[in-house]
Amino acid sequence: TVDIIMSGGIFLHYPEYVQAVISKSSPKFNMVPADVAPIFGCVKEAVWHAGGVVDEAFKQKFREEYEAIVKK
Repeated sequence: TVDIIMSGGIFLHYPEYVQAVISKSSPKFNMVPADVAPIFGCVKEAVWHAGGVVDEAFKQKFREEYEAIVKK
């Protein structure tokens, strides 16, 4: 399966839209609601292209650093 990260305002504010997208999606896709900023998808892709691994520790560190930057 392939993870598809659902992020952005429409996914945050319209749960019925989320369910509609999931119901129409291929079973080959794992539709994952985002629990981090939308930019995380780009970070994940860049790390993957560089041969790295994005695990829970990486995700947590990203979340902490991103929130610290945004709060400045």
